[in-house]
Amino acid sequence: MQQHIDLQDNVERSMERPHQEGGDEVAQDAQDLQNFRNEAADDGQGQDEADEFEYDEANGALPDWEYLNAHLPQNFLNGVQKVPIALAPRMEVEVGPIIEVEIPQDIYQNVGVPAQPELIVYELQDRPIEFQNDDHAPGPIPLRRVRTTMAEISDICGRLKGSHDTGFVSKDQLLEYRVHDPETREPLVLPFNGSTNMRNWSRCQVQEFLSQIVFPDAAQSIARRCPNESELEMFEAKTVQFFEELNSLATHKDQKIQWREYKKIAREVGEVRRVQLMGN
Repeated sequence: MQQHIDLQDNVERSMERPHQEGGDEVAQDAQDLQNFRNEAADDGQGQDEADEFEYDEANGALPDWEYLNAHLPQNFLNGVQKVPIALAPRMEVEVGPIIEVEIPQDIYQNVGVPAQPELIVYELQDRPIEFQNDDHAPGPIPLRRVRTTMAEISDICGRLKGSHDTGFVSKDQLLEYRVHDPETREPLVLPFNGSTNMRNWSRCQVQEFLSQIVFPDAAQSIARRCPNESELEMFEAKTVQFFEELNSLATHKDQKIQWREYKKIAREVGEVRRVQLMGN
């Protein structure tokens, strides 16, 4: 410690020398002072860590002798009792034969695995019988049909897509349960269950498809005129003849469609048709 004090006195005196002795010497003196302060801080930390690493019989903690030898005065370590560490004798362990256990395939059926998510279809209780008995083309999206009344879903009508004939689904769920074009990765407009097999769509599925593009009354009117794939393929954006024919058959203004809606139907029919052909 006396050596440290003498070193500090010498370094501090050297800081008082005139600057004409050289800038390099002043910089070196400042570095020496900083080094000294760092060493003093290390000595203090070493003392604190030595106190923390005293042998604890309850926890079995041992001091780091190598660290203490490097950082503490030798006369301090003379008073610390070293505790020998006894190594456990090496043991030979025999490994028996490996037994393979076959796990049943249905082991997860009754362990609380969440059910597969479902798209909820709200069906009105007075939904037409012919739509209830439709034989739908299968699709990848599971549906859960809930019988309800218009009064019960009146608060969420603004967030629903569909019609009285098909039932209604949430717009949010339609965005969540999407089938994408495998080539372009763009989402497709499809019936509620995500079927791309337009050839086998039921009239209900045709109307589910259309109700996502036009208003329900227009979707009902078009579905009566185009109940299957061959009629849907008559939508052609390059000509206006079929567009004018559909609007001429409308019995009131809500059944009429705009030209932009007509072109969107034509585009979406073409996309589904292309994906259907890719799957064949």
